[in-house]
Amino acid sequence: MTPPLFSPRQLRSITHEVLVVHGREDRPAAREQALCLAQHLPNAQLHMFPHAGHWVQIEQVDRFRALVEMFLTEAPSPVTRRPLSTAGRHPSGISNASLALPAKPSP
Repeated sequence: MTPPLFSPRQLRSITHEVLVVHGREDRPAAREQALCLAQHLPNAQLHMFPHAGHWVQIEQVDRFRALVEMFLTEAPSPVTRRPLSTAGRHPSGISNASLALPAKPSP
């Protein structure tokens, strides 16, 4: 496996919201890298696309576009970390494994 370009400490210093996209059919090393990014970037959202490899943006163009549009149009908000195992299905129909999702607004 290729060594990471950034250390976990360096990744934790990136505070911007980050969208990490991964195709489940991509090679296993890439999956581990996506999980590492999502684990160490404090405001990351990890979305894993089924039936897609390395070129998610081409293989799942409509779902990818919907996800990116939603990510870019949502107002920045604090995030609440959830364990990977509790991830659900995104409202757009995208199967995701989000480590972090926007916090629900206060009533």
